[in-house]
Amino acid sequence: MKKKFLIEGMTCTACQGHVFNAVNNLKDVSNVNVNLITNTLELDTNLNNQEIISAVKLAGYKATPIEENIYQKKDNTQKNKLIISLVFWILLMIIAMGSMANIPLLSFFMTTEGAIYYSVIQIVLLVPIVILNFHYFINGFKRLFKLAPTMDSLVAIGSTFSILFLASVAEIGCPFFPIYGSTAVSIGFIKLICSLSA
Repeated sequence: MKKKFLIEGMTCTACQGHVFNAVNNLKDVSNVNVNLITNTLELDTNLNNQEIISAVKLAGYKATPIEENIYQKKDNTQKNKLIISLVFWILLMIIAMGSMANIPLLSFFMTTEGAIYYSVIQIVLLVPIVILNFHYFINGFKRLFKLAPTMDSLVAIGSTFSILFLASVAEIGCPFFPIYGSTAVSIGFIKLICSLSA
């Protein structure tokens, strides 16, 4: 019997391989196809759904039997997260890099009086990006602690240390240096690339 599942947490080919191996090693399974672009698993099996779901969960991912309306709802949610993330990302990049492009209004931030506003505005714009894409941090550190890192692990480590470093620089009184756009770039580019490939 042909079965299809939506896989949550897959973002790179290493993830795809983990899911494939977890399911392909089950008995009475054939024609396993894990599609990274659509985040789906298709297979021929007589096993019940719970056995497939448990195998995928053991690999560190979440499997849900596909019903078309559920798949469409998740797709719309991802598109909305992408659009909102991109809006905040663009605003953050304008604020963070605008002075380098000689945007007159933003030159205020390069003064002593404007430096604190510069950092605060960047943090306010970064927070929604991190919240909307927090699954990268959860999945990334989870996979890292299981010693099977994926692209999420790279994003989680890089973004976390970027945030911590920039916050510490701002704390010690170096107001012109913190550019939180660097954190948003890694999250934003991965989100955009994953969305474009879907």
